[in-house]
Amino acid sequence: MTIGGFDALFRASNVLNDPIEELLDMAIFTMAGRSGMRRACLWMEPEGYAVEARPINAAKVGVRVYYDESMFPPGLSPDSTEIYRGSHPRLALATALYKGLADLLEWRGVTAGVESDRIWIPYDPSTAYAEKLDQLERLLVSLRPE
Repeated sequence: MTIGGFDALFRASNVLNDPIEELLDMAIFTMAGRSGMRRACLWMEPEGYAVEARPINAAKVGVRVYYDESMFPPGLSPDSTEIYRGSHPRLALATALYKGLADLLEWRGVTAGVESDRIWIPYDPSTAYAEKLDQLERLLVSLRPE
């Protein structure tokens, strides 16, 4: 995943949180145009990154990325450092998240009702992931210019 100049090319733990579900929720939240904020924690035990998305207006979303040496998802320590801040068109951000997550889940072998043997997951999230990808795809299609 690349946001601005920040590349998240590492494995994130799913012990305290589910980063894939958090990123899917962030993309759906972004497309739905809701107020508030969504955070996805990419925890590498003990350090980690947090990606936050907040709507700016109907067309743009503010994105911030923080690095935290002692992260404990879903929170950040007071010593976390903001390493990126920018704004992005909401359709572009949600589309990028959709494409990246769909590719990752396909690589992991996660589709509805199928569990990958490449990674340990304490429960089977496959159906939930597939449903959220479908929901996001419907949102993207509904907002695509004709």
